[in-house]
Amino acid sequence: MSSHRATVDVVVLTMNDRPEGGHGQRRPMSWATVVRLTLAGRPPII
Repeated sequence: MSSHRATVDVVVLTMNDRPEGGHGQRRPMSWATVVRLTLAGRPPII
């Protein structure tokens, strides 16, 4: 039972460790990127 508690503690500490936001601005994907992804067999989802 104590190992479960230790696991929960690690998960909670990890969740508190991550940065808040800070992902920057989203920019539209360029057409060159769309073409490259499509040719690679991974078309972007629109």
